[in-house]
Amino acid sequence: MKVKKGDWIYSYSKGIFRIEEIIERYYEEDTPLLGDNKVGDKMPTRTIISKKFLTATFKKSFGFESCDESCVSKLLKKDRNKLEKLLNLRPELLKEFNEFKIPQRQTVHNTEIQIDNESDLKKMNLLVEFINKGKTYIDIQNEMLKLDLLRLKAEYSGNYLLQYMNYNDELVNKRKVWRDAVIRKK
Repeated sequence: MKVKKGDWIYSYSKGIFRIEEIIERYYEEDTPLLGDNKVGDKMPTRTIISKKFLTATFKKSFGFESCDESCVSKLLKKDRNKLEKLLNLRPELLKEFNEFKIPQRQTVHNTEIQIDNESDLKKMNLLVEFINKGKTYIDIQNEMLKLDLLRLKAEYSGNYLLQYMNYNDELVNKRKVWRDAVIRKK
């Protein structure tokens, strides 16, 4: 079942949603279980960004969700008819819904780091500055290699956490762009 922008759907949470954006996803260097796929290959499912319009009992309830395409389905005919009837009776509700804006979406990437000396901490701060310019995962890994920081990645739990963000599924060359890095002592 293919869905498109503007479709009224059910999502993984209860209620009635409308698709606002559909985002293609691509395999990257950090994708688990890459299998026979190559970096840059399109993934079989997309990300669906939807706005919640109504509860399952057809009461106003604005919100949003971001989920895998496999978690959504089109409305059943009975609910589609009920929705159309409501929209005909209360067109101002749709106007209000259309004015509701989805806030900025964030994806967080965390890496456990073990830092035991001031020199490595200074290098890690250089990496943070590098990431803050907007870098892909492979760019970050290459910079870590260049700065001799890959050895600091903790297998389980480190004494620092390197964290960086992707906003609104920003991509460059089919790869997520990461920014706003911080290194935090745990």
